[in-house]
Amino acid sequence: MNVRKLIAALLLASGFGASSAEAASYYTLEPCRAVDTRNLSSGILEGNQWHVYPLRGQCGIPLDAQAVVLHLTAVAPSPPVPVDPLPPISHEGFLMIRDSGIPRPTTYLPSNLNWGAGETRVINNGLHVPMISGSHNVEVYAGYGPAQPGVHITVDVVGYYR
Repeated sequence: MNVRKLIAALLLASGFGASSAEAASYYTLEPCRAVDTRNLSSGILEGNQWHVYPLRGQCGIPLDAQAVVLHLTAVAPSPPVPVDPLPPISHEGFLMIRDSGIPRPTTYLPSNLNWGAGETRVINNGLHVPMISGSHNVEVYAGYGPAQPGVHITVDVVGYYR
């Protein structure tokens, strides 16, 4: 399936009009880090919670973008001083990323990124996230037990559709 048809299907499944979905064109951007929880006051992602991050005005994403293309990375909690190699993630888990302005799923949470205990960095390249609500925010669900130490994430923007 080509990328244009994939985005059209995603936009249609999200309730976006067929004519707009079919007319979407892809635009590349220089990779740009939009979110890095290691540098935010909100810090590490707590388990089994939604976390909202604004994309409005970041990384060259226009306000009329219908979808963004992202790289999502889970990173182990880091000690105060960077070490090499990175410490491993101590638990299994998953992340889901989506447009924050549409209703949240209540029964099934499809994951965009999964990791196992002992991994240090897990990346999912080329996630296509429809941005049809106009909120220009993404939200991330971190799925793992609340007693776990959590993970950090990075979100890099590499393109958009409009």
